[in-house]
Amino acid sequence: MSDEQLSQSKNRIVLVSYKETKTGRPIRVAIVQGDLLQQPGIIVRASGNPGFSFAGGYVERALLEANPNVFQEAQEAARRTKFATTSGLTAGNAVITEGKGIRPKLIVHVVTKNHEETSTTSIAAATVGAIDAAETVPEANMVSFPLMGSGVANMGFAESARAMLQGIDTYYGEHPNSHISDVQIVMYDRGVDLPGIFRSRAFDFHPPEQSH
Repeated sequence: MSDEQLSQSKNRIVLVSYKETKTGRPIRVAIVQGDLLQQPGIIVRASGNPGFSFAGGYVERALLEANPNVFQEAQEAARRTKFATTSGLTAGNAVITEGKGIRPKLIVHVVTKNHEETSTTSIAAATVGAIDAAETVPEANMVSFPLMGSGVANMGFAESARAMLQGIDTYYGEHPNSHISDVQIVMYDRGVDLPGIFRSRAFDFHPPEQSH
């Protein structure tokens, strides 16, 4: 699918799971087919470069086209954080910049690799870090992710999905009262066995028409 077709694609919720945290707070995890840059609120940019520089892929090219300074803004934000050390950033470290020229108002830039390696552990850590960053925005209640690791890093869909769902489960286990109550994983690919990919002991996914 071309960039133009991707940008024009419509969003469709394919699978959804409802779950309560240990304090009884409801959260919703949805698997969406569509364009990450057409989601409202906060989106996540999975950065394969610990320095938040350009790494390639549709999302990064589209962000750069909308705002030529987007990666520089992320780098400047990183220098102002507690993460800015001489050893660089690690998986899960995240910063927020303003969404310019795109529908989402804010972008969470999160590092997805440790020591030049993307793994299920680093993807899970990145998922936790991104939701934690979104939590710092008082009015936010939803965050939308790409399927992290499945693009430039070439991780398999199922492997990436397991790592992200593990990260989501870990985050809400540690932050049961988070005001981020809606998490979306947005995929462009059609014809993929999404129920097969998003199998999880922690989340019971089913088509939205079966939801309450």
